[in-house]
Amino acid sequence: MMDVKRALEESDGDVEGARQVLRERGQALAAKKSGSGFPDLSGREIAVLTPLIVLIIVLGFFPGPLLDVIEPSVAATMTEVGLGDPVGGLR
Repeated sequence: MMDVKRALEESDGDVEGARQVLRERGQALAAKKSGSGFPDLSGREIAVLTPLIVLIIVLGFFPGPLLDVIEPSVAATMTEVGLGDPVGGLR
């Protein structure tokens, strides 16, 4: 309501002029909001998610280092349970 009052004051009481002022403000605000890439995410959220996304992509292309770390635990668990690897050996 205050925006309408201010727009009327800026246009010296002219209703059409006030409409134009409000329209221009609305378009400027919409352009400002659409300019940001992720309006729902704060800077902190983007800072946390970016390394996680990079890690997921890297591990998708190069899973070897992760598999090398978990291989001994998987082999020990399979031996303890009494199961062999159906493929014929781990890596």
